[in-house]
Amino acid sequence: MSKIKTVYIATFYQYNNYGTRLQNYALCQVLREYGLTVKTLSPYSSIDTIKDIVKNVIAIIPLNTKKHRIYQAELSKQKVFGEFNKKLNLTKIRRNALSTIDFKEACGIAGSDQIWSPTHLKNNPKDKELFFLSFLPESQRYSYAPSFGVSSVPADMANEYQQALTRFVNLSTREQVGQNIIHQITGLSAVIMPDPTFLLSRTEWQTVYPHDKSPCTSKKYVLKYFLSEHNKTLHDSIQTFASSIYIDVISVAGNHISKDDYLVSPDEFVALIRNATYVFTDSFHAAVFSIIFNIPFIVFQRIDVKQISRIKTLLDTYALPQSLITDDNSQYESIFQSEDFSSANKIMLEERERGREYIKTILGI
Repeated sequence: MSKIKTVYIATFYQYNNYGTRLQNYALCQVLREYGLTVKTLSPYSSIDTIKDIVKNVIAIIPLNTKKHRIYQAELSKQKVFGEFNKKLNLTKIRRNALSTIDFKEACGIAGSDQIWSPTHLKNNPKDKELFFLSFLPESQRYSYAPSFGVSSVPADMANEYQQALTRFVNLSTREQVGQNIIHQITGLSAVIMPDPTFLLSRTEWQTVYPHDKSPCTSKKYVLKYFLSEHNKTLHDSIQTFASSIYIDVISVAGNHISKDDYLVSPDEFVALIRNATYVFTDSFHAAVFSIIFNIPFIVFQRIDVKQISRIKTLLDTYALPQSLITDDNSQYESIFQSEDFSSANKIMLEERERGREYIKTILGI
């Protein structure tokens, strides 16, 4: 194959989620450092366009239904994320035209995030071609730290996964569970790679939002970022903790937007974690950035989906297993005091180097 000059990233293109956008940004930045042109594929069809128009119309109609609130949140995030998304070089292309891209001096990378989730692919079969890179010659299919988001693939999809995964030049994944799935399905060994967000240093992440002050407040604060809608008891316990140390609580909107939530851009999200005194979350990437910036944090299990394996792998890797708790009555202060980031910082340096070397090796850089 000719020397690679362009890399097409196949990751979630349709979700304005902080983790989704920031891991995409990190991989783009690293590849650009190596002198490559980077494009994030954003396929569409006429039906997709019509659906988006309908959603946006419903979002602006004064209704009070669950679907309306979801569409309204999506529209709000679309506006707030707009400027940051330009950094990803989202490349719109008709779905039926993916195979017409000129890949003479290019390749595709599938990853990261939960793009190999059987739940997503079953609900969105049109994404199979994209996330398995089946529109590409087999010699140009690469992966970087994709996740399955589950502990096993349904039996009725195992053969489909086997056929798709064995056609990659390399196989990597983000968690131990993903490595196990790949071996069970294909018999092949996949390498566990750090999430792309770890490929950038703390200093590099600081430049994403270079201002000294946080975007929402100039006071000290506890940051809350929850994807699931947790019970009032949990939120009350966090408020009680914050009140006991006389600091504010800043809540960032997750999958649902409440009236007291802040809706911020991805770069502002990074800044809010960087400047927080403590972080409470059920988000993988909020935990990642807490580790990167050495901010004491606590992770709760999500209640709407079972996706705890990736967080356990993360905390075990960075020697912070005590940061995951399963009840609302834990002594937050004692957990924060037990968190020692010295080991995590050494591991981060090693993992960053390992991840970057892996990318350079598979791409022949």
